[in-house]
Amino acid sequence: AMQSIASMTAGRPFFGFRPGASSDFAKIPIWQAGIDHILDVSNYDSKQQLFFVDHTVTGLGVFEVVPQLPMRKVRLRKENGEFDEVFKRDYRRGKVEIRHRHPLEVWVDPSAPSLQEATKVYDETVISRSMWEQDYVQVKNPDGTPKYKNTDLVRPGFLASLGESDQIEYRDYDQKNKVCISKFQDEDNDILRKYANGVLIYDGE
Repeated sequence: AMQSIASMTAGRPFFGFRPGASSDFAKIPIWQAGIDHILDVSNYDSKQQLFFVDHTVTGLGVFEVVPQLPMRKVRLRKENGEFDEVFKRDYRRGKVEIRHRHPLEVWVDPSAPSLQEATKVYDETVISRSMWEQDYVQVKNPDGTPKYKNTDLVRPGFLASLGESDQIEYRDYDQKNKVCISKFQDEDNDILRKYANGVLIYDGE
């Protein structure tokens, strides 16, 4: 123990990491940078008061349950005696899927004691241009008005932001021809906002 303390105070220590799988090699620089930062802010004390938790490396542990859409093939008899084969939704058997969300796509209020008690949540999903047109641009309210606003300002494959003169500026998005749907929900203030590639398309209270 004394030798370890002496080595800590003698100079900058180095910690190596042994990857358990080939995919872990890309995570080593992240761990090394995190450990170095903790040592720096702790002034290399023999007892560390801080610890390093990196959700990007270890995974946030956020799972969601979503309904699956099972299909079935149905044969329909035609007047000439032949059959047409069509695919229809199979409502006879319900299915759900449990999937892990990428930690950079989900943000939960860190002050919440548990996921059930979190009142502020951020979530984002990347969709294709066709899904954007179908699920957002063409959606109408019962009175015929568009459900989402500013859809004409959204450009698939480009992120929007306000410039110095409050004009919308666009920059390339690494998801080509895609739209990132971001949703922020604040239950305390009864706020639900949705953005598409940085453009506010829904502001509900």
